[in-house]
Amino acid sequence: MENILFHLGYPKCSSTTIQRSFFEKNDHIFYGGLGINDNISYCNNDIEFIFECLLKYAKHTFYYNHREWAKETVKALLDKVSKNKKIVFSSEVLSVSFTGQILDTHQKLERIRELFEGYNINFLVVIRNQLDLIQSLYKEFVKMGLTISYSEFIKYIWIYQDRSILNELDYADTIDIIKTYFPASNIKIMFFEDITKNVKTINTELSDMLGIPEQNMEINNDNPSLSDSQAYHLLQYNLKFRLGETMMDNFANHRNRVLIHRLNPLALNDEIFGNVLAKRKALAETENMPPIPNATSLLFELNASALSSYNQMNAFYKKTNQRLKEKLHITLPDAYTK
Repeated sequence: MENILFHLGYPKCSSTTIQRSFFEKNDHIFYGGLGINDNISYCNNDIEFIFECLLKYAKHTFYYNHREWAKETVKALLDKVSKNKKIVFSSEVLSVSFTGQILDTHQKLERIRELFEGYNINFLVVIRNQLDLIQSLYKEFVKMGLTISYSEFIKYIWIYQDRSILNELDYADTIDIIKTYFPASNIKIMFFEDITKNVKTINTELSDMLGIPEQNMEINNDNPSLSDSQAYHLLQYNLKFRLGETMMDNFANHRNRVLIHRLNPLALNDEIFGNVLAKRKALAETENMPPIPNATSLLFELNASALSSYNQMNAFYKKTNQRLKEKLHITLPDAYTK
């Protein structure tokens, strides 16, 4: 049975760097995407449609109507792969659901099992201290047009935990969900904190995981985060000039380009990439604004109500991280439990 590695994310955990610097460029890997030639492309349109539509958004009827075609498409592609190459796919949004439109983790994994039936599926999960990750995600959402304050962001995650990313950042639960569908021995965890200390960890650990020679590849930061100062400037810009996006409801129009073109061949690029063009304009407008000395406190200050939610969130993640530590018998970086 042929092995396949799925890199599930998490977002803002060096995912683009791993995709662009290692998976895409390694001679020993057949890489299906994403992150081929740019940050959003797969090896072909059919695979992009499978990952960005069928595995992320499609309701049951739409998925069912395309399921057999998708299975045949996957098999036809992988049958052509050289036996000397390791097969890898990656999509960090498989690990989280930014909006109510995106499927939950159970549904995504069940569909991966169905569409890749007959293959031995392995998983790479890169995790990061949750509160640091949430801060980074907030800046990423501001980059895409979000107009709410960090206080509102924190309160949304905690109060609306029935639909937010709160539980998807419970890494112990994520591992349990994967184990529902695949063997526990097929799951590999890496720590973002280890990668930031030494990016060459990507070369050594992933080469060892895949059983390929280490090539000492150049590892670049292919999607750097905004500085706190630019993020603060950008938030003010969003509030003044843009409608914003309510918890990312439409942030992924450009990621659905294949679906849109299939169902509406006359769709214009301005429609599909409108959010990207607006984002680029905003970034250009704020890139050279003078730095703000107290940008971090301005950007991430919490009002009393949000601080209460934040403290409860902190206690929640310390508890779940302790469960992860005991479950996997691993040593976690200090930030996960303190």
